[in-house]
Amino acid sequence: HPELFSPSSHPASVEVGLEQQSFTTYEGAGSTEVCVRIERGGFPTTQPFSLLVSTQDASATAPSDYLALSDVVIGPFTASNTVQCFSVTIVRDAVCEGEVDEEGYPRPEVFSAIVRSEEGSSVEVRGSSSVATITIEEAAECIPVVVGFDQVSYTARETDEPLGVVVNVSSPVVLRR
Repeated sequence: HPELFSPSSHPASVEVGLEQQSFTTYEGAGSTEVCVRIERGGFPTTQPFSLLVSTQDASATAPSDYLALSDVVIGPFTASNTVQCFSVTIVRDAVCEGEVDEEGYPRPEVFSAIVRSEEGSSVEVRGSSSVATITIEEAAECIPVVVGFDQVSYTARETDEPLGVVVNVSSPVVLRR
């Protein structure tokens, strides 16, 4: 008799791909969505399966910057449903925090979302694309705004036409978005 294949004793290997591996969101955006795709040609098992997702702090920390996920089940994945999405809540803490760059602008904060197989699953996750990096830009009120006049001084007499004054406003929020 040929040896029978048992999914529990020989996990099927599945290449997991994130539709994006790098996300940028803004504090106050509410949430960011991450989608997981089964990349490998052909579905690895005839049975539906689920995966787990967890987040990992880096310069952004839960719960002050985002709400952590810990072994949240996503799925089921099937032969006809090879993409599943999950959301991570981004916290608007209204606190200007973190390091600033050489121009005084806040550096973004970063955390990761990691996809893995459930314990005892018949599917084994492999591939470097099972980790997403999520970058949170600070809220607009934390970005310095520079205001200045076009000229140092303006001169007008009461009998002159209305005086036009030019005010320049610059903010990296506009430049970064």
